Amino acid sequence: TARIPLTVADPMLVEIRLQWWRDTLSAGAQGGLSGNPIADDLVRTISKHSLQLSDVLAPLEARSFEVNGDDSSFDAYLNDAEAAPARLAARILEQQTPEPGAGATRPYALVRLALRLPLLLAKGHWPVPAHYSGGRDPRPFTEDEARDTVRETTAALVSEALQSPRNDRLSGATLPSALTRSYAKALQSPSRDPLTQPADIAPLTRLSRLWWAARVG
Repeated sequence: TARIPLTVADPMLVEIRLQWWRDTLSAGAQGGLSGNPIADDLVRTISKHSLQLSDVLAPLEARSFEVNGDDSSFDAYLNDAEAAPARLAARILEQQTPEPGAGATRPYALVRLALRLPLLLAKGHWPVPAHYSGGRDPRPFTEDEARDTVRETTAALVSEALQSPRNDRLSGATLPSALTRSYAKALQSPSRDPLTQPADIAPLTRLSRLWWAARVG
């Protein structure tokens, strides 16, 4: 479902696709199967681990925000995008530590949004509170003006992510957050075109960061 806002421009069509998943997963939680192998496997996982349906549906709300959200729901978006999946992972891994909340995952959620911005903008979506972009919406801008706005917005999101308090130790459920600084560095590369070039890190770097974080937290 994370790809839906990146491949569909019409907000109504995005909502139709998201609603199918909401309805299917909600029905599955009551014992029904859809015939879709991915959805049905997820339904079985919900049942096996007694997952909270609200957390299962939260990432769908995050995708909805990316096409329809407003500034007032941005914190909820960050929670839905990363904190809710981390809580699901904690439940599946049967962690004995307290369930992770938004504080453990917010920096990573900010960076992940920055990574998605060029693709979202290409489909006409701009889910960023005004204070990150200096009050500018790049959708009606020329390419050069849009590039400058995306660069400024990316810098603001990354800055907040890097200044957020760091948890003492990562758990298995929040392990992806170990990639926050690596992705932030890629996003800040001066040679990258923020409008057309994705910010990625090498697979070996990704694996080594996750391995090290798993060992030392």
